Formats: sequence, structure tokens, C-alpha cells
Amino acid sequence: MKFYTDGEKLYSTVVPPSHLSGWESLLHGGIISTLLDEIMAWTAIHLLQRIILTKSMQVEFLRPIHVNTELEVQGWVEAQEGHKAWIRGLIVDSQGQKMAESKGELVLFEPDSKVLQRILPEEITQKVRQRFQGP
Repeated sequence: MKFYTDGEKLYSTVVPPSHLSGWESLLHGGIISTLLDEIMAWTAIHLLQRIILTKSMQVEFLRPIHVNTELEVQGWVEAQEGHKAWIRGLIVDSQGQKMAESKGELVLFEPDSKVLQRILPEEITQKVRQRFQGP
């Protein structure tokens, strides 16, 4: 996924290939959930400038989504309090029709967090620090 923003939301356009189907030509629900988890995570990373771990998420599958169709995935921050953020995700089709939506509770970390250093490999924590603190 490649992302772009208008400063308030994060967006990505995707065309899921046929090998990601679950039933016939329908996009697998796990892939839909993954798209929503990714947009929520990158929304927090980009707009809040924090590293995150998803604590919980809810997905509502509103309409069947077919593979090989263009989708726009959107994410925005609903609320933030301390080390927690509530992020929303949405998938719309090319006509703007809502196809699936999500709400996630994410735990926010500073780039130099000791917790992240314990759970992530050193090369990843170095990349994280560089992304947020510059070279």
C-alpha cells in the first residue's frame, strides 16, 4: 500500500488481485481486515508521529467486495488520550459506496520506547528512530 494525506485523513488506493479471494470472486475477509488494520496503523504513525501496536479492532463488513476492483482505503484519528488512540478505517468503492469500516484502539509509543526495544529487533528500532528523529 502507498499512502497519501490531506493532513486530516490518510488514503490508499488498492486493487486486490484474484488470488486474495475467499469465496469465488469475493475478497477474503481477512484481507479486508488487514487493509483496515494497515490504514489505521499508518494513520497513527503519519498523523500522530508515533509508533503503534493495535490493541483491538472491530470490523464491519457492509457489502461484498470483489477482487480486481479499485478501492480507496481511508483512515483518520477519532480521539487520542495519553498513550492510546482510537482510529477509524473505511473502504469505499470507486463510486464512493461504503464497503467495510473499522474502529481500532491503538497503543502509542515514543520512537525510543524501552518497550519497543524489548519486543522489536534492533534493526527495526533503529529504523523507527531514524524515521521520527531524522538521520
